[in-house]
Amino acid sequence: SPSIDVSKSAEITTDEDGTVGVGDTITYTIEVTNTGNVSLTDLTIADVLTEADGSTALTLTTAVSPAEAQTLDVGETVTYTATYVIEQSAADSGSIINTATATASSPGNTDDVVKSSDDPNTTTEDDSTVVTIRPEPSLTITKTSSVVQVDTGNTTIDIGDQISYTIVVTNNGNIALTGVDITDTLTAIGGASLSLDAAPVFVSSTDASTTFTDDTSTSVPTLLVGEAVTFSATYTVTQAAIDAGGVSNTATVVGYDPDGEAVNGSIDSAVVNNITQTPSIEVTKEASITHQTGTESEISAGDTIVYTVTVTNNGNVTISNIDFTDDLTDGQGNVLSLTSGGPNDWGLISLVPGESQDLIASYTISQSASDSGSIINTATATGDSPQGTDDVSDVSDDPQETTLAGDDDPTVVNTNRNSSIDIRKTSTITHSDADVSVGVGD
Repeated sequence: SPSIDVSKSAEITTDEDGTVGVGDTITYTIEVTNTGNVSLTDLTIADVLTEADGSTALTLTTAVSPAEAQTLDVGETVTYTATYVIEQSAADSGSIINTATATASSPGNTDDVVKSSDDPNTTTEDDSTVVTIRPEPSLTITKTSSVVQVDTGNTTIDIGDQISYTIVVTNNGNIALTGVDITDTLTAIGGASLSLDAAPVFVSSTDASTTFTDDTSTSVPTLLVGEAVTFSATYTVTQAAIDAGGVSNTATVVGYDPDGEAVNGSIDSAVVNNITQTPSIEVTKEASITHQTGTESEISAGDTIVYTVTVTNNGNVTISNIDFTDDLTDGQGNVLSLTSGGPNDWGLISLVPGESQDLIASYTISQSASDSGSIINTATATGDSPQGTDDVSDVSDDPQETTLAGDDDPTVVNTNRNSSIDIRKTSTITHSDADVSVGVGD
């Protein structure tokens, strides 16, 4: 009564992640025992390996060994081994099914003894050896930034400089993820919305079999197990970012497991690039004279002084609500009043970095001011930086004068004081009689 018993067990060697998945090795051990009372010859093993559906064939990584036909005496056991390194499609299917069939010949017969393997670790008889791969999807994303200086010799972040972002998305689960999509959120510090120059672009992958490309029309966003893909994006700095004091960037990623369930990841904390703010304004005041007809050679009463106030934003942030005070006095310190123009007419102004604005006022010289020998004028501008109120100011400087340290010279117009009197005496004769000659009594 020829008879055999076939058992097949599986032992899994996992990598450092400790979970069964792509790249792990399954070592199969097949034991064939002669349980009959006659010797058997020409013992061979046929092995069928499939994905979870039972029909998609897989191929052993190392074939069943020994491969030669064996002779099996009564009670003897022959041990075979084979291995399979788990592939992506097999992992995605959820399990790997393996069945071995032993065929031998009894005396006087050919291939008359046939038995399929049984998994000794289950209670079901003659069942296939199944390695279950429990889906453990996991997706991580990291982001770093660096500043590309457009202007040389400068380490500050200015308009036109670029912030370059590097995004790395890694599949550290045990199943491939499809439809991988990155959401990038860029804001100014404080929350105002900003925009990247363009959507993140694929740069590289750690897996030579990647389906990502830098062409969105051909790229297939499937992230293989263990694969890490790198994307890049840039932001060209605008005034809004500088006014806010910097840029904050976050990123999230989503992929989908074989069941269509979303798998999400996000960076641990926002990537922040702070921008140093240097609020500053500069005020200059120049005077020109409009003479009365005939007084071109001197500055005196009746002439008009035309003041040009130039306000320049020489910092790196927008200055708003700039208002002015104007102090006008004569040479004796007496307060004078502008004839036209001045703070009430100028109102509030705002200036972006590098912008200037000219403001005009005038004063027609009075006699008393002319007599004092000079007219002295100073304007003060005060404005708001993005981080404060009335925190930026400057006193006007006369660019033609360099007498005061700090270049805050008042604008002085000296008048011409030419002291002069003319004494004239004339006489007439009143006659006392009809005599036209001058005589006594006239």
